Amino acid sequence: SVGQTDSPINQTNSSEYLSLQALLSLKSNWNMRINYMKNDTEFGFSSYQSIGVSVNKKFNFQKIEITPFVEINKRVYKKEWAAYGVTRSYLQKYFGVSMKKKGSSGLTVDISRTRYDSNIVIYDNQINLIEINYSFN
Repeated sequence: SVGQTDSPINQTNSSEYLSLQALLSLKSNWNMRINYMKNDTEFGFSSYQSIGVSVNKKFNFQKIEITPFVEINKRVYKKEWAAYGVTRSYLQKYFGVSMKKKGSSGLTVDISRTRYDSNIVIYDNQINLIEINYSFN
């Protein structure tokens, strides 16, 4: 996809972007996604390029479908962040498992962990998440 975002609050936060993705379905319920994104703003320190890959595999059991997944993304910004004297970058590691009850109910439980390892310490972050979703069919 190609496009632009327009910030209603501050035009300098608007950006033009290019996003490319390849989705692959492999044998035995394996899935893979490779992605690239380029995002340009008026400020080089908020413009970036990123590349990533994700993999998951579905396991079907009698009453439940379990899908473990892992995703790795690397983002590098264009210009130095003046306050820190370096060009910001980070590695995002996202992994977890999704469990879905088979049948008429739409019960899904997702457990995940996202970790951001940045070269600027204040941007290091970890997010642990448990989601329980139910949809009425």
